[in-house]
Amino acid sequence: ATRFHELREGNPLYFGSQILNKLWYGQLGASAYLTPPRDPLKGVCITVDEKQMNLHGLQGVVVLNISSYGGGSDLWGSEASGRDAGGESREGGPEEKDAEFETPSQYDKLVEVVGITDSLHMAKCQVGIASCVRLGQGRKIVIEASKRGGFVAQVDGEPWRVGRDTRVEVSFRKQAAMLSKSRTREDGLLDKIETILMDAEIAKIISGSQHRYLLTRMVKDVAGKR
Repeated sequence: ATRFHELREGNPLYFGSQILNKLWYGQLGASAYLTPPRDPLKGVCITVDEKQMNLHGLQGVVVLNISSYGGGSDLWGSEASGRDAGGESREGGPEEKDAEFETPSQYDKLVEVVGITDSLHMAKCQVGIASCVRLGQGRKIVIEASKRGGFVAQVDGEPWRVGRDTRVEVSFRKQAAMLSKSRTREDGLLDKIETILMDAEIAKIISGSQHRYLLTRMVKDVAGKR
């Protein structure tokens, strides 16, 4: 994405249509997959609540504020733990167990950090047949680049080339009120149901899959009675 952005900024005449943009993006993506960088996270240090994360074998890291990425992908994974796409523990991976992680919620003021082994792994995670490697969960994430070199990143989809000897901190700032459509009595009932199910999942009374199943059934039942 960063190479595409820089090429488009430097040569705007070559990016005059959506078809050309897709061709360029596909070519650059294929090139990155066939000849991936040897160690893109070399010299990068990430700490979660002052605990350093193990980045061995990873080509990318994603910091999540909500359990939805790139149009709805659940990179954290509702059921999987700190494991790779095949379900095996990653060699040299994190020592945290599932019990040490809280169920992600947009209300908990926590940020989740997951790792990606390569572009194919990322594609599998986005279509729901794999989960990313769980690295950590905390209130303050610090990402530091060494003096030898920086790294490339994206912030809300916008490419960003981080310079060397740079320190980035990610933490909760505040919540904002959002506009929504007019609400009905049924909507209020569904909100209460969702709150109850979320509390039950956080308390580990039900699992994430049970939460989604129950909510889906209740939404269909309420919608059918309207």
